Amino acid sequence: MKLIFTFLMACALLSLSNAQSPESFKYQAVARAIDGTPLANASVNFRISILQGSETGTPVFVETHSASTNSQGLVTLNIGGGTVTDGTFSAISWGSDLYFVKIEMDPDGGTSYVHYGTSQLLSVPYALHANTVSEIEDGSITVDDLNDGTALDEITDDDGPGSGLDADLLDGQDSDYYYTPKVSFFAKLTSAFIVSSGTITPVEFVEIHDDGDIYNAGVFTAPVTGVYHVSAALQYSSLGSASRVNLYLYKNGGYFIVDYGAFYYASDEAINRSVSATIKLDAGDELDVRAYQTSGSNATAVANYCYFSAHQIY
Repeated sequence: MKLIFTFLMACALLSLSNAQSPESFKYQAVARAIDGTPLANASVNFRISILQGSETGTPVFVETHSASTNSQGLVTLNIGGGTVTDGTFSAISWGSDLYFVKIEMDPDGGTSYVHYGTSQLLSVPYALHANTVSEIEDGSITVDDLNDGTALDEITDDDGPGSGLDADLLDGQDSDYYYTPKVSFFAKLTSAFIVSSGTITPVEFVEIHDDGDIYNAGVFTAPVTGVYHVSAALQYSSLGSASRVNLYLYKNGGYFIVDYGAFYYASDEAINRSVSATIKLDAGDELDVRAYQTSGSNATAVANYCYFSAHQIY
């Protein structure tokens, strides 16, 4: 009888009750007559070969199966669970090469096998592959380690790029690259500050808190390369005479951000100037705040209403 043979490969992996890696994987096929009707309730024999490297590669494992189709012509086999005629299924190194499965069948239940097709195993049977792995690539976790718990040290280690299952494996950086402790500081004026007319004057705020020792004598120094949020504000109680007041954020000795003030009159009160920015800084970059008024008498900045702060975002 001429047959059309349709097969579905590696749809599922068997799980064993003892939780060990399975020594077979599921195979399903449908045998049909030439007119397309299923070959129902028939006894058929199979010869299954696992070929290495190509469709015509060397058989590394061969087995036979005797099976019966159901009322729809469907037959289910466990490849690796048949009668072995060559090779050892558990010895196949699934992760080392390409593998193909060759299907042969005798529809009359004998040994006159007809070749029905060869297909590549596009997904390595992972549970089978895991059964052949005795050591993690990193070189320090063995199967015994997983059983006795000593693998935890390796999973959370930080002894160089790729050294464990922490941030090391994200892109080869060691975990300090991702988990650098965040830093911040806050400083403010604790007494009145005089901004001399016509002079850009550095403002030395008084440190209130400093997480990371990053603020000293009015200067913030970035400890590591990263993105930071920086802000500063000054409030003037009086100008003495009509003038314009500006607030500068300096980076490495040159002005970086400027808040230009409008032209104010001596009668104006509570004049506020501020800057705020989220910026990328390299390790060692320095920021400081400077004040300026264009003309007239000296301006007075008010204590407790003027501040300088920064914190690392990432």
